[in-house]
Amino acid sequence: MTAHLASGAILSLVVALAGASAFAATVPWFASGAIPAAVRAALALTLTPLLAGRLQASHLHPPLLPALSSGALIGASFGLTAAMLAAAASAAGGAIDNALASPLGADRTALTRGPLAHLYQIAFSAVFLGSGGFNVLVERFADGFLSVPASIASPHALVVLADTSMRASLTLAGPSLYAQALATAVAGLCARALPQVNGMLLAAPLASTAVLFALAAGSLFLWPELVRLSVDAASASRLQMP
Repeated sequence: MTAHLASGAILSLVVALAGASAFAATVPWFASGAIPAAVRAALALTLTPLLAGRLQASHLHPPLLPALSSGALIGASFGLTAAMLAAAASAAGGAIDNALASPLGADRTALTRGPLAHLYQIAFSAVFLGSGGFNVLVERFADGFLSVPASIASPHALVVLADTSMRASLTLAGPSLYAQALATAVAGLCARALPQVNGMLLAAPLASTAVLFALAAGSLFLWPELVRLSVDAASASRLQMP
């Protein structure tokens, strides 16, 4: 009896460590690469006893390999779901970087991680951590570690996740992209009406000014959109359910 309890405790600890490690490795905290691996390891070790206690209290003792894979899958699913939603902010900033660079003929692929992409990612991280979204995500992960099924990566869940992330990215970047397109169209019309005007030279400063003005005007709406995105990231379990 004692040996059975000991083996159950060890199994619960190992499965909990697998789930906590997968969650800590994938969850979005701050800008990419800004969080040391030691901090993520500390989070995994902190969550392990909590998850192990819940596993042991549930009296579930499945085979080791299926339990390990299921625990790691659940942990990674929570972290990756939140990370994909967090990436929407960075993608929005990258799109604005491309809009600023396109009139100048710059390489768009090289600017996908430009200054605004980093700025938007940092802004999301500040809202996500400051509003308590990260704490809610950890709490949902701990509560759902036993209840969320292993088949969470259903096609419907992936479609909902992609749709939510894309909508958030377009909402954040939309005003600046619209301003850039409008400025480019105006520059083209001016060049068409006045052939002596160099359209390429006019498009670059006009588009940059329009994008910067849109950024300044859109900053009033940036905070609520980031809060909404943080709520979606914290509610990762809701988006995972088939």
